Amino acid sequence: MLKVSSLTKSFGTRVILDRVSLELSRRDSALLLGPNGVGKTTLLNIIAGILNPDEGEIMIDDEVVFRGMANGKVEVYVPPAERLVGLVPEDYALYPHLTVEENIALPLKARGWSRQVIKNRVDYLITLFELGNYRNYKPHALSSGLKQRVAIARAISYEPKILLLDEPFKSVDPIFKQNIRRELREIISELDITVLMTTHDVEDINFYTDKVFVIINSQIRELSDLLIQNNEFKDVLGLSYVFLSPEELRSGCVSGLENIMSDLLITQDKSGFKHVLIIFKTDDIFLTKKRFMSNELLELHGVVRDIKASPEGYCLIISNCSQELRLPISKSYLKVNDFSVGDVVYAYLHKDLVKIRFMPS
Repeated sequence: MLKVSSLTKSFGTRVILDRVSLELSRRDSALLLGPNGVGKTTLLNIIAGILNPDEGEIMIDDEVVFRGMANGKVEVYVPPAERLVGLVPEDYALYPHLTVEENIALPLKARGWSRQVIKNRVDYLITLFELGNYRNYKPHALSSGLKQRVAIARAISYEPKILLLDEPFKSVDPIFKQNIRRELREIISELDITVLMTTHDVEDINFYTDKVFVIINSQIRELSDLLIQNNEFKDVLGLSYVFLSPEELRSGCVSGLENIMSDLLITQDKSGFKHVLIIFKTDDIFLTKKRFMSNELLELHGVVRDIKASPEGYCLIISNCSQELRLPISKSYLKVNDFSVGDVVYAYLHKDLVKIRFMPS
């Protein structure tokens, strides 16, 4: 459905995307994860046709829509209006002087659809997105959640094959973010469309079950491969993780996992999974030699293998299951708790501070 091959894009001397590739099948919902400024928006704009890469190829529904050579020659270029791609920018880009109905109809008018066909399509989308009470409202009178619905309705109005969402939750009030995530997931599940969403927020991993990509050093890596092969994921996103096989789960090195299975996790397809990914910030860990019992906590336990000096004071290297956790602690915390090599220790995380994903490999 969507195949990006060896795309490169530079701005001046700065290489933003360096021969990146990714592939999505029909109805995949995929996440592109990375910090701000690494090229996520640039990639979406290239796929949509707003920007041209320096070289590479893009295929949509088995049709080449862009092919550029290293010498700068463009062999194939299909303009944005003909690519069957819907793009929802980070700020939604709704026209402030137009009503909800008029915003949704705009791409259809630009494509020369007849008045009656436009009316039928807009009525259908307003019903689908539950915007009937707001069809004559202008954007300034809408909440962030309603603006997002209008922007998505407009983006899919001309029945594209691919929907691109650029940081759809970035401007949403944190209080309402989880509900809006859930609404968006429900809307996407009703559509026969391939979705690629960018985010800098690791929490969004829980909402996408097909593929997760990470931009690292101007390249795109699939999350499951990245975690198995090295620790770059930790370095780039400031996170740590435990990547467990079913055998390791049964070994008991992690306790309390069943207590933090939220409704978000229940929606994930766990059939045939081979690993469980537990993501957290090391700053959120409470480390102790005493064991606690609580349904609110996830427990990781292991043995202190080494203690090394670090900029924060000290770093405890703990063997947990078949992997290591590196936990920075202060000199005073080390002294008070009397941690030593060989000690059995327990690392606790509150369930609200843990993100979990079932991984196929």
